[in-house]
Amino acid sequence: MSVRQWKVVRYLALRFSVINPMPSLHVDAQAVEFFANHLWKERRLEIDSSRKRIVRYSVGDEDAKTEMSILHHIRQYAREVRIPSVRFFQRDAIAFDYIAGVRGSTALAALRASFKGGNSSALAIAARIFDKLRRDLVSLQRIPVHGELTGNIYNIEDKLLRDTAELLRIAPCKELLEARLYREMIIICGLYRELCCLPFRDANPKNCIIWLPEDVEEHKAMADRLYLSNILCELGKREGYFDRHLFQLDFSSWTQLVSRFDDQIILFLHNSAVWIPRGTTGARTICWGDFDVLVSSFVRIYRFAVRKLFYQLIHVQSGQQFNADGPSIYYARTARLIARQLRRAGFLDCDQITLLCEHIVMLSSIFPERDFFGTKETVTKSEQPGI
Repeated sequence: MSVRQWKVVRYLALRFSVINPMPSLHVDAQAVEFFANHLWKERRLEIDSSRKRIVRYSVGDEDAKTEMSILHHIRQYAREVRIPSVRFFQRDAIAFDYIAGVRGSTALAALRASFKGGNSSALAIAARIFDKLRRDLVSLQRIPVHGELTGNIYNIEDKLLRDTAELLRIAPCKELLEARLYREMIIICGLYRELCCLPFRDANPKNCIIWLPEDVEEHKAMADRLYLSNILCELGKREGYFDRHLFQLDFSSWTQLVSRFDDQIILFLHNSAVWIPRGTTGARTICWGDFDVLVSSFVRIYRFAVRKLFYQLIHVQSGQQFNADGPSIYYARTARLIARQLRRAGFLDCDQITLLCEHIVMLSSIFPERDFFGTKETVTKSEQPGI
């Protein structure tokens, strides 16, 4: 049998017989608790329109104080990056001025839908928003690394292995050789750690807000993509509108060092932004065939794929609030593509990782009828301090 024939046979085996087309799912209290403690980040950022404030809750006792120092450091070196003014902060939270508007990912997703519907001007507006996000990221990555604020290498082993173990506990894959899988992941984690040198911005377009004028119906803008797209296209006609009115949020991850490609990957491959043609958004500095880029891409996209999948399987209602991130299957397929590229290029022997990504793609087709989170959301939110 030739190599080509073997690959065809192996692909057919993986696609139609090795992977169970209907993976089993066993969500229990442990899975819900895991999701709440490790993956449900939205509970830490509250955009309160009634009290006109944005509150960023902390995990540790010193996190708010550290983030205040980070914000001061950023404002000192990147004044062109707009951040909401701090109203006050305390041990476990920071309160910012309220910005009436929509998340960047919501804006880009609305413009994408409008462009697909025939509105050609939506592409130019999306490109302007994206270019502002890209320029902000460039400015942030040029800030000198402050040793007291950023000294911890991103704990990728714990996050990657922990998330994978919990996923396989609630959705087993009999065909996986788990010992080999974890060896492959540990190798990738070791390679990734050697690349860590820059603070982690987390440049997800969701971590910014575009301010909308007072005459815009804010709730309608968040619910009606056509209405929002039309508003953005009108606002985009104003010179420099997005430079003045796009505000960056949540710098809690800044204390962790990641590879210099991570934030670019998050921004460029995010589902809300990936549709924008390369030539419309300024120079892109990533060489997608580079080994370091592939390693960073797999780490970042795989983590996002697993997180999105947990939202879909456990807390679908909260996931729907952030559906501008795109479906979990998009990130699962992208992670699978990157794993295949690593293997084909001869960089790594990652057969089990590729098989795991196939499994995640299959799991992405499961949409439970109920939200397993139940009343846990209420309990968790009530535990947050009132300020």
